[in-house]
Amino acid sequence: MINIQLEMRKSHLFSAFDDKQFKQILAYTSIKTLETAEVLFSQGEEFKQIFLLISGNIKLTNVASNGQEKIFTIFNAGESFAEAIMLMGKKTYPISAVALNSVTIVAIDAKHYKKMLSESIDVCFQLMTAMSQRIHWLVNEVNRLSLHDATYRLVTFLLDKKPNTSNIIHCKVPKNVIASRLSIKPETLSRLLKKLSDKKLIKIHNNKIEILDAEKLENLIL
Repeated sequence: MINIQLEMRKSHLFSAFDDKQFKQILAYTSIKTLETAEVLFSQGEEFKQIFLLISGNIKLTNVASNGQEKIFTIFNAGESFAEAIMLMGKKTYPISAVALNSVTIVAIDAKHYKKMLSESIDVCFQLMTAMSQRIHWLVNEVNRLSLHDATYRLVTFLLDKKPNTSNIIHCKVPKNVIASRLSIKPETLSRLLKKLSDKKLIKIHNNKIEILDAEKLENLIL
């Protein structure tokens, strides 16, 4: 069973708080559980909370006027989101957050958290460091999506998701979600995966992808 307070303590949102501060912030947090496709918040909804994902996956998404969904990012357990909205002073969520599977989330009252930031330099620096790292990642992601073709995006995605101690990637989200995340069509993703499989670079087992030759994969994007 997950120790939620322990997981909270691991996050940059809480790790710099002393015990007294942490107890104070607990009074302004709640635990939310969602099932697949349930909405955490919708675009245009009043901004009230920031979040730490304890388990499962959340997608940040938007639906265009033509009905096409665009997935901007997918969050995994241990990641936080909506802090930037708080720091920017926005009044509403600019995008929607939807559960991709069963999720457990810590929701923190944004107004109280921001007040506690003003009282703790250490927490401010922790948050600034984490936000800077995320911005750096987003810049690289924009370059990846705008400057490179579909094969490059897929191969980079596979190499990024490969665990350090294994060649097996567990795909916790549907392939159409991955395709949207990579800004390619689902049929294009299927075709590219088959192409890599035919070249004996990967092997697909249902919701698992085994990387057979990481070096040759890397050579495709050099």
